[in-house]
Amino acid sequence: MKQSIGTLRFVLALVFLVTLLAAYIFLSAPQFVLNFYEDVTQIDTAHVHLSMITGAFLLVFAIGTLLAFLKPTKHAGTITLIILMHFAMFIIDVLIMARGTDLQLRYIVPEIIYMLAVCTLLIRYYPSGLKAEDVAETADVLVDAFQGRLKEREKEEENSKNQQEKERKQMEKQLRKELKNEQNNQD
Repeated sequence: MKQSIGTLRFVLALVFLVTLLAAYIFLSAPQFVLNFYEDVTQIDTAHVHLSMITGAFLLVFAIGTLLAFLKPTKHAGTITLIILMHFAMFIIDVLIMARGTDLQLRYIVPEIIYMLAVCTLLIRYYPSGLKAEDVAETADVLVDAFQGRLKEREKEEENSKNQQEKERKQMEKQLRKELKNEQNNQD
């Protein structure tokens, strides 16, 4: 368990650094991003806007990766989101290649390999096991809740029995009273 958490933290640290670097590039140098993929001399404001939005999303994922790095078992859901993000980016790259766009393979193939490797490693070292004290604490909470409900149910049953007993006694008392009245009327 310790080795898998250590390996998971190494992978998360690598993902954090790569994602943070990509976020920085998208936020601070959108012209560089477009020059990297195409021969564009001028960049319009729409592409700058989209580049900055992408950088902001990558920054959020970098922060999530940092949180998952610090406490992998607590942030397992965040690790799932990181896996989904990388898998979605892998699918996008495969679709771009399948469409036959003019992107050079020397740019897109390393990206595909990185995305696939990250997904594979994060899935392989996913923190699925719970610690024994977590399981014991959960069991104690469940037992306490069950005992509390059982006591409430017992009180309700006792109150119901007491109410039924009171009603029965009142009916008996009323019947005796009516019987006495009938006997008195007959006399």
